[in-house]
Amino acid sequence: MKRWFAAILAALAVSCGSVAALAQEPLEIENFYNYETQEAEEPPILEELELVVKADEDGVRLEEDLLEPGERYRFPVALRTADGTEIPITDSLLEDYRFTYTRLEGQGIQQFEVEDYRGDYYLHVELADSRSSQLEDGSYRVKLLRRSDRHPVANQRLRFTYGYQELENSYLKSLEKGETVEISNAAPVLTQDQLERIAELNDYRRVTLAGEDWSYTVLLSDEEDKNFRFTNAGAKEILQKYPDQDFKFFTFPGTPSFATTGTVVLDVSDVEEAFGQLYTYRYADGRLYYIKAVPGEEEGTLTFRTRRLDTFLVTNRSLPLGEL
Repeated sequence: MKRWFAAILAALAVSCGSVAALAQEPLEIENFYNYETQEAEEPPILEELELVVKADEDGVRLEEDLLEPGERYRFPVALRTADGTEIPITDSLLEDYRFTYTRLEGQGIQQFEVEDYRGDYYLHVELADSRSSQLEDGSYRVKLLRRSDRHPVANQRLRFTYGYQELENSYLKSLEKGETVEISNAAPVLTQDQLERIAELNDYRRVTLAGEDWSYTVLLSDEEDKNFRFTNAGAKEILQKYPDQDFKFFTFPGTPSFATTGTVVLDVSDVEEAFGQLYTYRYADGRLYYIKAVPGEEEGTLTFRTRRLDTFLVTNRSLPLGEL
């Protein structure tokens, strides 16, 4: 009996010893079940970076080319280290870093910030439309801050120029007396000096300026800088109020005005037949004014006299005058 009891105690001792041994070797159990432990990845430590702003899809460069008011630009961006290595800007990077922007120069800048667009990051620059005939400088202080301690890992000033180009002086030198001065949106500004030179060339008589869909014959002497930028874009207030009516717009956002009255000629050849009856109006300061336009010398044109070029519209039905 004693021998049998001793055998049981010995078996229990062996069993307890095995359990204790297993408890002292947890790594072997983890390996047995193929458990793997991973350390959390640390965010990259970035120092002394430069924000690289590349040309947009049209080849426009922020700090080298003239930006046009009323336009929106998307410039591809990346970060560059001191040794020239480029680092892409990604969502994961911006979890640990963030951009800040401080405007130093410029007015009418509606957006200037790095944002995602279809999976890639761009510097978005949007400029308000402008009546100015002067070029303007804009600049921003851009920083990339580490979120944990607000330490700047990139800090630079981005400069750019926006506005409208002057008419080329080389073109003016080629003009002859009585010749029409052709103006395009690529260079719609005529300076006071240029206007005076054209007036002198024409013995201070009336000169015809012309662009797409329009011409204007007027005296040019003793006038300040003028912006003749032109568009057929419609006035949204009118389009919203009369959605079922047909229009053709002739808009000069720079609203050049003159000391003397000139003669406007508008090209309506593309709408004359479709519209049938033509009604001409001027839209300014939220009000509609009737214009007594008559057929021009050239077929498919309307003509009238005015001292100011702003927004004119031709439509197929009469409109109530006054405030919209």
